[in-house]
Amino acid sequence: MTLRRNARHASASVHRLHKHGHQDKIKFFTHFRFLLLFAIILTYYFVLHCHRAITEEKPKVIIPRPNYKVNLTTVAIPTAPWSLNEILNNYDKLREVFHVDGPLNMTETDLPVMKKRAQILYTYERPPTLSKSFTFSKQACAKSLRKVPGRSKWFNQRFLSSIKLFLDKDDINNWGSFYNLSLCPDHMMGLKNFERIGLIRLVNNDNYSTTPITNVTSPNKCVRCAVVGNSGVLRGSKAGPEIDSYEYVFRVNTAKIQGFEEDVGSKTSFYSGFPNSVYVKELKNITDVYFICHLSGPYAVPWLEELLNGSMASKQNLSLDFISNGSLLNPRKVRVLHPDFIRYFKVRFLGGKGRFPSTGALTAGVALHVCDEIKLFGFGVTDNSFIHYYDELNSSKITNRNSQRKHNFINEWNLWKLLERNHIINRFTSRVKKPKARKKGKR
Repeated sequence: MTLRRNARHASASVHRLHKHGHQDKIKFFTHFRFLLLFAIILTYYFVLHCHRAITEEKPKVIIPRPNYKVNLTTVAIPTAPWSLNEILNNYDKLREVFHVDGPLNMTETDLPVMKKRAQILYTYERPPTLSKSFTFSKQACAKSLRKVPGRSKWFNQRFLSSIKLFLDKDDINNWGSFYNLSLCPDHMMGLKNFERIGLIRLVNNDNYSTTPITNVTSPNKCVRCAVVGNSGVLRGSKAGPEIDSYEYVFRVNTAKIQGFEEDVGSKTSFYSGFPNSVYVKELKNITDVYFICHLSGPYAVPWLEELLNGSMASKQNLSLDFISNGSLLNPRKVRVLHPDFIRYFKVRFLGGKGRFPSTGALTAGVALHVCDEIKLFGFGVTDNSFIHYYDELNSSKITNRNSQRKHNFINEWNLWKLLERNHIINRFTSRVKKPKARKKGKR
């Protein structure tokens, strides 16, 4: 009996020990849950605080240097018979004649010290510059792409009909406007690396104009445009007659026509390029062609200034390509793309991919904002796999990873397909089939 009683007592003691041990475990896990919850709350608070700190870096309102008072008054043009050289060499006279305010030369000390993330936010999120006097005619074209936004939400969220297309005096002579454009770190989408004095001479040149580039004679007439790229898609396409049937024809870069008229046509209304790619000696009626250029680098400013002054023909290294049939491009028809338009097109339509849009993409973007009906010719690649219709370079050279870092052509081609699916544009697709490769061993 004694043994049984002792066994029961021992069993009860063990049970009590197990019970107390289980309760201790419950208490431990209860305290652990509270510690875990506290750690989660603390981490959330830390992340939220960091997010607020980052977003506060975003420059919501950009103003000129606080120690410089912007002069917004208009100064009357003096009657003194000054020569142009005297004005350009005397900063005080230049300010007075061209109504320029603020410092004439931008330096790093004029710009605020902005962190890289703040610059990225500024580049991609700042609203683009709009035109104060948008000149597009409000004609009643039934097929106009401007009627599409009502049924295309994707296009409507991106398209701005009043976006400023070309650089003008207000962007340069006004210190606040120039300062804002100088804050963008990329030279293609801003003016950070440009000397203001050169831009002042450029936009205030008597030959530089920003008058409308399309002329609508009838209120019910549609502005029909063909944008011709240089893709191998056009080789053997016989699209020349169709291209020439459009009222306006855009061409870009090395626009070779002689010997390719059957495929690419011969008519030209607008030509786009940058100094290193200019090739217009095969264009007809060159004095009637508008030249649309973008500021590809600081060297483009003196280059354009010489063009506007009519002295470009003296440059032996450029004269052969720059002159067509003995005639120079018309200085009165030179237009410089607004840096904000390039940024707007890259961010809104190309999703920010690639370093900057190609010349062909920017030209199509301009047509998108001045035309009612657009058809793209020579954009993209097909079975022939050639980059250009006038050579036999393989398209793999512009679709590899290294090339995509500069111009993301694949992304641009996807954009044209998307615009076509949304009934914004039409796109020419080649009907030429790739010749079958001969099998080895057969002759």
